[in-house]
This record gives sequence, C-alpha cells and structure tokens, in this order.
Amino acid sequence: MGGEHSAAHIAALTAQLPAGARIRVCESPDDRWTSELSLLALIANQLNMLLYMFGAKKGDKKPALIGPSWMTDANSGKVDAQVMTIDQLRAELAKPRRAQHDKSAVGGE
Repeated sequence: MGGEHSAAHIAALTAQLPAGARIRVCESPDDRWTSELSLLALIANQLNMLLYMFGAKKGDKKPALIGPSWMTDANSGKVDAQVMTIDQLRAELAKPRRAQHDKSAVGGE
C-alpha cells in the first residue's frame, strides 16, 4: 500500500484494529479496557470495597480503584445540578416549550 490515502480510508482501516493495538492505546489509554476487562475491574473494585468495609481499621486508606478513567475518576459520576425550590421548579415547568421540528422523530423523511 503506497501513495496517498484519504482520511476516510485511514479511519476505516483504524476502526478495524484490535482494541489493544498500540496506535489506539497511545491515542486513548482507555481503549485498552475492553468491556470484559472493564467488568472484571468493576468486580475487583467491588470485592476490594467489601473487604475494606468489613475488615478495615480506623485510619486505613480506601483501596485504589482499577479500570478505565470513567471508573476511577472521582468526578466522573457527578452531575452538575441546579438546586431549586418546588415553586421555582413549577415555574420552570410552566414555561412554554419550543416545538421540535425534527421530521425523523415523527416518521417523516
């Protein structure tokens, strides 16, 4: 394979690479975590947490989490939310909503 290749051709070839390919892992380290490995890491994290909860002494550190960044990042599960009272919520819900003009959602073309 020599010569010039389009970006679409290179993207198509890259998409076919296995999950642990070095070129994919250097772009995103989370790509080395397949769904099977992520599930195993989740199980290991839960078992470590159970052992910590039932056997830890005061002052012991929590076990370190293993897995992809979405699993080990402390802020990944938090959602930014705005606190409002019931009256504020009712006022927000009472505001007129804009109609969605997406024909594909209605079955059009």
